[in-house]
Amino acid sequence: MPGPEKTLAVKSKKPLIIIVVFAIFLGGGVWWAHSSPSKFASWLPGGGVSVTRDDQELSVYFERVGFVRAHSVPYKENRIEYPILGTMYLSLPALASGDEAGYALWLMILNSLSAVALMYVTYRLLALLGRPHSLLWLFFLPGVAYFTLNRFDIWPALLVQLSLLMLFTKRWNWAFVLLCASFLAKGYAILLFPIFFAYWLSQTKRPEVSLWKNKPLWLLVGPVLVVILLMVAMAGGQNGLFPYYFQSTRGFAFGSAYTIYIIGLTFLIQERWLVIMIGIATKVMLLVQFILPALMYGGYAFFRRFIRQTDDVVHWSTIVIAVYILFSPYYSPQWLLWLVPLLLLWRASTVAGLAAFAYGLMAYLEFPIAINVFGFDSIQYNMLVLARTVLLVSIVVIGAVQLRRRADTAVPPAPLPLHS
Repeated sequence: MPGPEKTLAVKSKKPLIIIVVFAIFLGGGVWWAHSSPSKFASWLPGGGVSVTRDDQELSVYFERVGFVRAHSVPYKENRIEYPILGTMYLSLPALASGDEAGYALWLMILNSLSAVALMYVTYRLLALLGRPHSLLWLFFLPGVAYFTLNRFDIWPALLVQLSLLMLFTKRWNWAFVLLCASFLAKGYAILLFPIFFAYWLSQTKRPEVSLWKNKPLWLLVGPVLVVILLMVAMAGGQNGLFPYYFQSTRGFAFGSAYTIYIIGLTFLIQERWLVIMIGIATKVMLLVQFILPALMYGGYAFFRRFIRQTDDVVHWSTIVIAVYILFSPYYSPQWLLWLVPLLLLWRASTVAGLAAFAYGLMAYLEFPIAINVFGFDSIQYNMLVLARTVLLVSIVVIGAVQLRRRADTAVPPAPLPLHS
């Protein structure tokens, strides 16, 4: 029989084994996606649908980083809808290959490395929070693997998870700097700032702080302002600000939670009234997306009492992102990469694991399967949209219930040391 020290050592290797297996799994996925089209439904245009790669999106990325091949300034010659750190990330594979096939291969390799790093950081968080490392197996879900290879959202997801690790280990400056970096990679990370800020106030026992003395705010806003000013100086006002203008003015599109209602209304009202209703609904939905984080920051003196522990941060972060997705007038299936890593950190690991499993499976069924085989306006696709909407609403409700239970039984945390 092994001694306790040896047993503990053996157990500690299990998460690392999962990470190694995941790296091999993604490596196999990259090889499969690059060497074989692996298509089904051959009757469709283009000879079918690939189960491993999204040529259309990879081609878009290749076109957006054309400034690397042209040796020009990013954003100057063409408008790019991604923030600067997202664009720089996408430009790295272009340094390794100048043709589209080579670019796609190197981007999938880069995304795989980011995903392995994300799994490792998640493992560190699971160990810190006392969660089972078996949750790491959920990274193998088809939706997670597919969008890891074919989208760059794995990069901001990694930065967000790193910022959480810094936050929970009380390395405050790094937490807010990494949150700033994640915002400059993908804008959704700004939703988490009020939560981070309220947790920082609670843990450090600080009173309310004025705007000018709000160090976390300036760690976020300062670099963002500098980067935006540099982009405007290099590329001009319209092109330099285009990533933020584009994302804030996107209209209604199929796949959002309101798709089914809009389709139903087409049978009930005239087209001109439908267009007006869609325009109004789009503006309202964009507003609702940001109401909760805005209220949390504006009223942080009130909300800080509900964000005292790591579990509070995890649940609030999940809720805010889920609400953003629910009320978005458009939808991108890779957004599951924003949510799944957070779900794995929930204390109710069984419930969260089932939610992550369902989301990872449904996202893959939505795209590339249902959209390409049946179309955006098909009953099959819209049933999946409905199922995803129900799932996200359930995540919000369960998260809110968990927060309420902790708030009812909360004991003020003991003072904790402050680290820079």
